[in-house]
Amino acid sequence: MALDRISLTDFRNHAATELEATTQFNLLVGENGAGKTNILEALSLLAPGRGLRRAALADLVRSGGETGFGIGASLRQQQDEAVRLATYTDSPLPARRRVRINGADSSANGLGEWMAVTWLTPAMDGIFTGPAGDRRRYMDRLALALDPAHASHAARYDAALRERNRALEEADAVMTRFLANMSYEFRTPLTSIGGFAELLTSGIAGELSPQATESAQAISLSVGKLTEQVENVLDLSQSEAGLMPLRKSTFTLLPFLTKIVRKEEQRIHDGELTLDLKGDAEKSVTADPHQLRRAISQLLDNAINGTPRGGRIAIDIGRKRDETRIVISDNGRGMSQHELARALEGIRMSSDGKGIERRHGLGIPLARQLVEAHGGTLEIRSRKNSGTTATITLP
Repeated sequence: MALDRISLTDFRNHAATELEATTQFNLLVGENGAGKTNILEALSLLAPGRGLRRAALADLVRSGGETGFGIGASLRQQQDEAVRLATYTDSPLPARRRVRINGADSSANGLGEWMAVTWLTPAMDGIFTGPAGDRRRYMDRLALALDPAHASHAARYDAALRERNRALEEADAVMTRFLANMSYEFRTPLTSIGGFAELLTSGIAGELSPQATESAQAISLSVGKLTEQVENVLDLSQSEAGLMPLRKSTFTLLPFLTKIVRKEEQRIHDGELTLDLKGDAEKSVTADPHQLRRAISQLLDNAINGTPRGGRIAIDIGRKRDETRIVISDNGRGMSQHELARALEGIRMSSDGKGIERRHGLGIPLARQLVEAHGGTLEIRSRKNSGTTATITLP
């Protein structure tokens, strides 16, 4: 079938335009602004989709138009009865365009059964190098020309993708709530166990033998480590849900970092490590000191664990433009790119989806979440046998 006639009413700059006998090759000639491209855009709206310019419907109505726009066309094959197509809006500020085929209401997808329209314009010169969405729309139009049912298939595919994304978001929310609830449930018995262990160690319940004292101290140490891991899980789940509470204040960085290093002094001494802390003594930052301390402590802990005896760790406070940078580096074992990717994941669902696969602990993922909660970034670079550098950037 061939396009036999097209008419435009209150469309763009066309108040009332009708082209007839258009079944042959057509050449549109006229001055700039005469409305040639508008005719092509009108033709593109006789197919499913938003048309050549993807314009809002209100922008298609001619200035001064009172009842919306109308586009009509007829298709004819030799002496057969013509097929009449129309698309229109019934107000100057329409919410949707209507479609009629042979006088009966239809959907935009119904136009695809009669008309196949595609286009390639100068503005699309980067279609194969630009955004994937532009390429997909172009390929969809080509597919629609061959298979009118492609529009409904694509719509179902998009709906399935949206449903899948919703399901994934709901699953993440369920896991976040589960982790948070479990963390709270763990806290109460851990606090009780730790309290009783301290009472035993202090001798309030009676003097203990050396072996019993050592056991009570081991219990206290284990409770402390487990409590820290529970806190890590809780903070990680809250951060992923966007619920991380921050209590910001302004403080000087060098003394702040010095206190963190002092807490690890014994481990640094036992490992025969050298730690160099340097930077502007007056440099300050606005952040939550508790959460920032935890992030830096996690990274420093990794540096100490990953550096062999006699190794060196450096902490440097710097500034780049309006940002504050804290760089923690070591000359330790380092990680390959694969190992680093696994460490950044922390924990993830197993491949069969039935459980949680432990990676390299929660330290690096938690540190990244804590830093990002401050509007900052954490960048980690590492090479096998060449050490690791973690850079915290804060606004």
